[in-house]
Amino acid sequence: MKHEHSSSAPVDRTSLPRALVAAGALLLATVCAASAATQGLGPNERGSAPALASNASARETLKGVVASTNEQNDTLTIQLASTGISGDFKVLDGLIFNSVRYGDLVEITVEMIGGMKTIVALTRE
Repeated sequence: MKHEHSSSAPVDRTSLPRALVAAGALLLATVCAASAATQGLGPNERGSAPALASNASARETLKGVVASTNEQNDTLTIQLASTGISGDFKVLDGLIFNSVRYGDLVEITVEMIGGMKTIVALTRE
């Protein structure tokens, strides 16, 4: 019994590994270009590639007062003790809303997640 390859299949079994490597290279090039663009680098300048396998990000611990809560948008507005300026912070765990109220003194640990400062830990003081 003779096996015939269909011409409608975009990739056959022998070229599949090459197609996967090419797709991976294209994805890596796109990510590096996007990273360079966000770092303000031109097309011929080198920047550091993003750490794809790492989810390590800078953590920051801040103290302040809860100025408002917005459960619909999963955010807390905190008036920072260090500057007196209020800022909106995304809440990683919605259960935080059960433990804080307007006017509470808090210490928050913040990470950049998805481009937003996100509260990953909160303690009331």
